[in-house]
Amino acid sequence: MIGIDSPIHSLEDLASLGRLSPVIERYRKYGYNASVGTALAPVSPLGGAITWPTAAATLTAESSDNTDDKVSGVGAHTVVIYGLDANFQNVQESVTLNGTTPVATTASFIRVNRVSVATVGAYGGINTGNISVKHGTDLLAYVPAGYGTTQQVIYTVPAGYTAVVESIRIGVESTKIATIIYFGRINAHNVSGNYSPFAVLDGNYGLINLNEKQVNIALPEKMDVYAAALVSAGNGKVNVNLRMKLYKNL
Repeated sequence: MIGIDSPIHSLEDLASLGRLSPVIERYRKYGYNASVGTALAPVSPLGGAITWPTAAATLTAESSDNTDDKVSGVGAHTVVIYGLDANFQNVQESVTLNGTTPVATTASFIRVNRVSVATVGAYGGINTGNISVKHGTDLLAYVPAGYGTTQQVIYTVPAGYTAVVESIRIGVESTKIATIIYFGRINAHNVSGNYSPFAVLDGNYGLINLNEKQVNIALPEKMDVYAAALVSAGNGKVNVNLRMKLYKNL
């Protein structure tokens, strides 16, 4: 049996310790990178390095389309930002877009786990521009035009919860061979020294086409997690789909 202070547990270990409630939520993290190269890059349309804020702040949301993604347009009217506050507790807020003009949130966020378009101006409509959510000048989340929700495998487990990854589904451009590595960092709230490093949680190597595997990886509260990928040559398209269950810690 793993001790309760071990950073990563299996679901059986946690259940045997009486630490988990019944399932609170089923959760899915889907990410896509249309141009993965031969060096590891996040599975996200953001591409480059991920920003991990060390303090909570109000965010801003804006679109690249100044005509349609606003209340007077046919595109996205409102988006919902799902994230974590200064105590790594769940927080969410609806923001009414104003085209390319940044609109600030009322709540403060230290992490963003998802952004989704909530309302649009036309039946069957969707965001016509790229929607960016920023923490100061740092881009935390990005909704590509026409997609309606974020496409990034970047996640932080809320305080008081355990996330259990049950399956991983990967799609790779047919002419490419890909490697996907999953990284995690415990104690994301510790920003004052003796920081916890990112470490490999799991990996998929030499993948082509469509792949899926069942896993049982329990991620503790306040853990930052992301997926990164590379291809053997040139550039290629990679998507990753994690299916998780969220449990309340007892």
